[in-house]
Amino acid sequence: KLTTKNILIMNTNYPPSRLQVSSLSCKNKCGFYGNPSWDGYCSVCYRNAHQKQSIVRQPSSNASISTQISDAESKRKLSTGRNTTIKNIFKVPRDDSRDQIQVNPEECLQAEKEFKTFLNTFRASINADVSRHVSKLLEQLEPIRGSNIDQASMIVQDFYHNLSNRISNNPMYSNLPLKIKESLLNSVERFITTCIYFWAFASPTTDDENVDLKLQEKIRSLHWVSPYLLDSPINPNSPEELTHLDLATFALIKVNTLLASEDKLSQIVQCCRSVFDALKVHYRNYTVITQQYLCNPTNNISQAST
Repeated sequence: KLTTKNILIMNTNYPPSRLQVSSLSCKNKCGFYGNPSWDGYCSVCYRNAHQKQSIVRQPSSNASISTQISDAESKRKLSTGRNTTIKNIFKVPRDDSRDQIQVNPEECLQAEKEFKTFLNTFRASINADVSRHVSKLLEQLEPIRGSNIDQASMIVQDFYHNLSNRISNNPMYSNLPLKIKESLLNSVERFITTCIYFWAFASPTTDDENVDLKLQEKIRSLHWVSPYLLDSPINPNSPEELTHLDLATFALIKVNTLLASEDKLSQIVQCCRSVFDALKVHYRNYTVITQQYLCNPTNNISQAST
């Protein structure tokens, strides 16, 4: 029969635990337990220490990140107040409608200039053919501007498909190399996505901006998650590895400041490359440390004996 006395006697037969309570406590001795994944700190102390280290280690990087975030948000807010009449980009307006013409954003005008300059490198027949099809597309999109995104998406996709088939099969384009044809399609896509961006991707009639801000708040609330908890091999205390991670962060932030889909994708690719560069640096340093350890057996034996 188990009684309190028997239980106490049984407990005295076990050897005392070698684990000291002090070894489990937070390094700041705040009264809470620490966590090895948080460098021996509790969650609160780790967060404070990590923030201080980040500020001391890279104040300029943090300031640059904050500046780029502010620039991206202000640019997005500014775009909601802009209006553009994209139908008049290739078309000269009539005298009786000049008073109704709205000013195009400078990004759209710059895209128009670059697109026309690019078309001028082709024969006059190709220049006129592409300009005619692009103008027709913009005229189709004008009546539904900002009102029916799904319908606009279908019209644009059909346009890309038809123009691609035309460039591939029409005798007018038969002498163009494949790379030039791809470059022509990419240039058309860049121009169109830039011109329709302000009502297709930053329309004031949608709540995309509020959803984006809520997502940013959720991401910031996960600041306590350490690389150790994610099984990430990247060392957060390595300045060389963090440099590549900062470049990856800059690339993602820059996505919101660009209008053309090609430019956005290039920044996402750059982000991935920076992450892989950080992994390369980590494993390179890890290999060097391992080789130094394995190539010095005498030192290893002396350390083991001590």
